[in-house]
Amino acid sequence: MDATRILNIIIIIAVFGLVFSLWAFCVFVWLTQYLFRIKKIHKRLGLAGRDTDESKMIRLWRDARQTHGMIRVEAALTFQEKLKRITNDAGWNIPLQTVLLGLAGFSVLTFTIVLALSGSVLFAVAGLLVVVCAFWAYTHSRIDKRAALFERQLVDALGVAARSLRAG
Repeated sequence: MDATRILNIIIIIAVFGLVFSLWAFCVFVWLTQYLFRIKKIHKRLGLAGRDTDESKMIRLWRDARQTHGMIRVEAALTFQEKLKRITNDAGWNIPLQTVLLGLAGFSVLTFTIVLALSGSVLFAVAGLLVVVCAFWAYTHSRIDKRAALFERQLVDALGVAARSLRAG
Protein backbone atom coordinates (compact mmCIF):
# COMPACT_ATOMS: atom_id res chain seq x y z
CA MET A 1 0.00 0.00 0.00
CA ASP A 2 1.21 3.45 -0.76
CA ALA A 3 1.43 6.36 1.69
CA THR A 4 -1.65 8.22 0.43
CA ARG A 5 -3.87 5.17 0.89
CA ILE A 6 -2.59 4.66 4.46
CA LEU A 7 -3.13 8.36 5.17
CA ASN A 8 -6.69 8.13 3.81
CA ILE A 9 -7.42 5.13 6.02
CA ILE A 10 -6.06 6.94 9.07
CA ILE A 11 -8.15 10.02 8.28
CA ILE A 12 -11.29 7.91 7.81
CA ILE A 13 -10.70 6.15 11.14
CA ALA A 14 -10.05 9.50 12.85
CA VAL A 15 -13.23 11.03 11.43
CA PHE A 16 -15.24 7.99 12.45
CA GLY A 17 -13.75 8.19 15.96
CA LEU A 18 -14.59 11.88 16.20
CA VAL A 19 -18.16 11.40 15.01
CA PHE A 20 -18.62 8.48 17.38
CA SER A 21 -17.15 10.39 20.34
CA LEU A 22 -19.37 13.37 19.57
CA TRP A 23 -22.40 11.09 19.40
CA ALA A 24 -21.43 9.39 22.68
CA PHE A 25 -20.96 12.78 24.35
CA CYS A 26 -24.41 13.91 23.20
CA VAL A 27 -25.96 10.69 24.49
CA PHE A 28 -24.27 11.13 27.87
CA VAL A 29 -25.42 14.76 28.13
CA TRP A 30 -28.99 13.80 27.21
CA LEU A 31 -29.00 10.91 29.68
CA THR A 32 -27.63 13.11 32.44
CA GLN A 33 -30.27 15.77 31.84
CA TYR A 34 -32.98 13.12 31.66
CA LEU A 35 -31.94 11.57 34.96
CA PHE A 36 -31.68 15.01 36.56
CA ARG A 37 -35.23 15.83 35.44
CA ILE A 38 -36.53 12.51 36.76
CA LYS A 39 -34.84 13.12 40.11
CA LYS A 40 -36.29 16.62 40.24
CA ILE A 41 -39.78 15.30 39.49
CA HIS A 42 -39.49 12.63 42.17
CA LYS A 43 -38.38 15.23 44.65
CA ARG A 44 -41.30 17.52 43.75
CA LEU A 45 -43.82 14.71 44.02
CA GLY A 46 -42.44 13.63 47.36
CA LEU A 47 -41.40 10.25 46.04
CA ALA A 48 -37.86 10.74 47.29
CA GLY A 49 -37.65 8.78 50.49
CA ARG A 50 -36.09 9.77 53.75
CA ASP A 51 -32.79 8.10 52.86
CA THR A 52 -32.12 9.96 49.64
CA ASP A 53 -28.64 11.04 48.65
CA GLU A 54 -29.27 14.60 49.83
CA SER A 55 -30.43 13.59 53.29
CA LYS A 56 -27.47 11.22 53.60
CA MET A 57 -25.15 14.02 52.54
CA ILE A 58 -26.57 16.44 55.09
CA ARG A 59 -26.46 13.80 57.79
CA LEU A 60 -22.87 12.88 56.92
CA TRP A 61 -21.88 16.55 56.88
CA ARG A 62 -23.43 17.10 60.29
CA ASP A 63 -21.82 13.92 61.70
CA ALA A 64 -18.41 14.87 60.32
CA ARG A 65 -18.74 18.34 61.76
CA GLN A 66 -19.64 17.00 65.18
CA THR A 67 -16.83 14.45 65.27
CA HIS A 68 -14.05 16.56 63.79
CA GLY A 69 -15.22 19.99 64.90
CA MET A 70 -14.79 21.41 61.41
CA ILE A 71 -15.18 20.50 57.79
CA ARG A 72 -12.13 19.24 55.93
CA VAL A 73 -9.89 22.04 54.77
CA GLU A 74 -9.21 22.58 51.07
CA ALA A 75 -5.72 21.06 51.19
CA ALA A 76 -7.07 17.77 52.55
CA LEU A 77 -9.54 17.28 49.69
CA THR A 78 -8.79 14.72 47.03
CA PHE A 79 -8.44 15.74 43.38
CA GLN A 80 -11.89 14.36 42.54
CA GLU A 81 -13.49 16.25 45.43
CA LYS A 82 -11.82 19.47 44.27
CA LEU A 83 -13.13 18.95 40.74
CA LYS A 84 -16.64 18.23 42.08
CA ARG A 85 -16.50 21.42 44.11
CA ILE A 86 -15.42 23.40 41.05
CA THR A 87 -18.28 22.01 38.92
CA ASN A 88 -20.78 22.73 41.69
CA ASP A 89 -19.43 26.26 42.13
CA ALA A 90 -19.73 26.80 38.39
CA GLY A 91 -23.42 25.86 38.61
CA TRP A 92 -23.33 22.72 36.50
CA ASN A 93 -25.93 20.21 37.65
CA ILE A 94 -24.32 17.33 35.81
CA PRO A 95 -21.97 14.64 37.08
CA LEU A 96 -18.26 15.26 37.09
CA GLN A 97 -17.67 12.37 34.69
CA THR A 98 -19.86 14.05 32.05
CA VAL A 99 -17.93 17.30 32.31
CA LEU A 100 -14.59 15.52 32.04
CA LEU A 101 -15.81 13.34 29.17
CA GLY A 102 -16.99 16.42 27.29
CA LEU A 103 -13.68 18.18 27.84
CA ALA A 104 -11.75 15.10 26.75
CA GLY A 105 -13.92 14.62 23.65
CA PHE A 106 -13.62 18.25 22.60
CA SER A 107 -9.86 18.18 23.25
CA VAL A 108 -9.41 15.07 21.11
CA LEU A 109 -11.58 16.60 18.39
CA THR A 110 -9.49 19.78 18.41
CA PHE A 111 -6.26 17.78 18.45
CA THR A 112 -7.34 15.72 15.46
CA ILE A 113 -8.63 18.66 13.43
CA VAL A 114 -5.49 20.74 14.03
CA LEU A 115 -3.32 17.73 13.26
CA ALA A 116 -5.20 17.08 10.01
CA LEU A 117 -5.08 20.73 8.93
CA SER A 118 -1.52 21.56 9.91
CA GLY A 119 0.18 18.17 9.84
CA SER A 120 2.22 19.15 12.90
CA VAL A 121 1.91 17.36 16.21
CA LEU A 122 3.31 20.43 17.97
CA PHE A 123 0.45 22.61 16.69
CA ALA A 124 -2.04 19.89 17.60
CA VAL A 125 -0.73 19.74 21.19
CA ALA A 126 -0.85 23.54 21.33
CA GLY A 127 -4.48 23.43 20.19
CA LEU A 128 -5.24 20.87 22.85
CA LEU A 129 -3.67 23.08 25.52
CA VAL A 130 -5.63 26.09 24.26
CA VAL A 131 -8.89 24.13 24.63
CA VAL A 132 -8.04 23.06 28.18
CA CYS A 133 -6.98 26.59 29.18
CA ALA A 134 -10.11 28.09 27.59
CA PHE A 135 -12.29 25.60 29.47
CA TRP A 136 -10.52 26.45 32.73
CA ALA A 137 -10.96 30.20 32.12
CA TYR A 138 -14.64 29.73 31.21
CA THR A 139 -15.24 27.68 34.34
CA HIS A 140 -13.65 30.28 36.58
CA SER A 141 -15.55 33.10 34.90
CA ARG A 142 -18.80 31.22 35.64
CA ILE A 143 -17.72 30.79 39.27
CA ASP A 144 -16.89 34.50 39.55
CA LYS A 145 -20.25 35.50 38.03
CA ARG A 146 -22.14 33.23 40.42
CA ALA A 147 -20.18 34.55 43.40
CA ALA A 148 -20.88 38.16 42.38
CA LEU A 149 -24.59 37.38 41.98
CA PHE A 150 -24.64 35.70 45.39
CA GLU A 151 -22.95 38.69 47.00
CA ARG A 152 -25.45 41.11 45.46
CA GLN A 153 -28.39 38.97 46.55
CA LEU A 154 -26.90 38.49 50.02
CA VAL A 155 -26.74 42.26 50.58
CA ASP A 156 -30.38 42.60 49.51
CA ALA A 157 -31.46 39.67 51.68
CA LEU A 158 -29.65 41.07 54.72
CA GLY A 159 -31.31 44.44 54.11
CA VAL A 160 -34.75 42.79 53.97
CA ALA A 161 -34.00 40.82 57.14
CA ALA A 162 -32.82 43.95 58.97
CA ARG A 163 -35.93 45.91 57.94
CA SER A 164 -38.22 43.07 59.02
CA LEU A 165 -36.49 42.84 62.41
CA ARG A 166 -36.86 46.61 62.89
CA ALA A 167 -40.53 46.40 61.97
CA GLY A 168 -41.06 43.83 64.66
